[in-house]
Amino acid sequence: PYKINAIKVGFLNDVEVLVSVAENGQVCVWRTSNLDDTPIVLKNEASTWGIAIHSKQRLIAVSANNFNVTVFNMAAFPPDQRESDQEFKSLLKSDSQCQLVGHEHNVPNIDFSGCGRFIVSCSIDKQCRIWDIKKQKTICQRKFVFLGRGTESWLGMDSQIYRQRYRQV
Repeated sequence: PYKINAIKVGFLNDVEVLVSVAENGQVCVWRTSNLDDTPIVLKNEASTWGIAIHSKQRLIAVSANNFNVTVFNMAAFPPDQRESDQEFKSLLKSDSQCQLVGHEHNVPNIDFSGCGRFIVSCSIDKQCRIWDIKKQKTICQRKFVFLGRGTESWLGMDSQIYRQRYRQV
């Protein structure tokens, strides 16, 4: 048996799912409407910790101890495709997954932006990145700096500059 590192419940379109990630890199996706069914099993390359789900884009992102973020396009392998799904245009097009490479240490935390095009990831060496999934590259990165008394802050992160970069993408 293997150890599950994290679980998360969310929606992929209108289907509620339970996602688990494990020390062996296994990612399991169950429909909560029938947890006795066999899950969709995805494979990541390393011990996996972070989970993010974007409902409208039908994406599951996981982060791992191989310093990478893997984004799975769940629209690429639906068990029962509906007619309305044929009109859906994924950010990953027909690719079943993409890998975002650039961190220099383990990545335990990730999350999607509201629109689903961007992911923020933070590694344990205090490096945070914002990724453009469509372009599959980093658009912004900052390192947290210790300011004393348990506080941490973005180093030089000007929200006005961030808004300008976000609009340009």
